Amino acid sequence: MSALCRLIERTAELPAVVSFIPRTAGRVRGGSYGPCSQLIQPSHLTYDVFDGKGESTPLVFLHGLFGSKSNFHSIAKSLVQRTGRKVLTVDARNHGNSPHSSELTYEAMTSDLKHLLAQLHIEKCVLIGHSMGGKRP
Repeated sequence: MSALCRLIERTAELPAVVSFIPRTAGRVRGGSYGPCSQLIQPSHLTYDVFDGKGESTPLVFLHGLFGSKSNFHSIAKSLVQRTGRKVLTVDARNHGNSPHSSELTYEAMTSDLKHLLAQLHIEKCVLIGHSMGGKRP
């Protein structure tokens, strides 16, 4: 078993690493979400869900600069098989199939992700980011 899988299995006993704002009404269609009125206008992020049958906290993968959600497809499939968790891979704004925006800041990307997770009714998750995807505002 890989070191990443062992680490993820150990997180099952830990409290969730991220909590988000309360749920908001919204409908998810075709792997994107609708806009919310905030100071930062969120982008309609695209994402893929690899649905595990377990009840453990879902994993969310965030790619690096010039990357896309497909960078993590093989590891997402493997983690679903090994851990049973739900795994999401997300295209950040201005990347992959997500729309382009003139605003490209870590604050805007954080807002995008918070709104996406709220629309998907994911209140807690384990965030795994590579390079740009691992930065904090």
